[in-house]
Amino acid sequence: YDAANGVYYAISDDRSSINDARFYTLEINVENGDINFTDVTTLLDADGNPFASGSIDPEGIALSDNNTLYISSEGEESQQIPPFVNEFSLDGEQISELPVDEKYTPNAEGTFGIRNNLAFESATISPDGRFLYTATENALAQDSPPATPENESISRIIKYDLTTGEVVAEFGYN
Repeated sequence: YDAANGVYYAISDDRSSINDARFYTLEINVENGDINFTDVTTLLDADGNPFASGSIDPEGIALSDNNTLYISSEGEESQQIPPFVNEFSLDGEQISELPVDEKYTPNAEGTFGIRNNLAFESATISPDGRFLYTATENALAQDSPPATPENESISRIIKYDLTTGEVVAEFGYN
């Protein structure tokens, strides 16, 4: 929610396969439930181009105190595309990338890194605007077997310091 402009930003979970990866600007009347889509913004990669089909799996979106958006992508195990958390302008231009440790990069054998569609599902920023958190939906391949209704797995929560752009903590969560 962007309180200064009275709008919400919502990410599309399209891997640039139906349309270019994008986010929407919405006005939501919380009293009567009316929703008005006011804009759609294409996400651009570091080269200023729309993301290629399958190169992004946008999931989380968080507005920073600098009026930029941090967007998480799950990556793609089958293509060995690592997940990311990147910063974008409200015009969709990529500004920066937060570092992601190599342990998240999947290998061709599927024995290391993220599992398909089970990586960075979230993005949120602490109330003071200093820290960003993202988390995997499931264990990395090297951490434990995937979760089932009968068995837990270890998800990882990453804490970034937005003043330095660095990881300052990582937590395992069953």
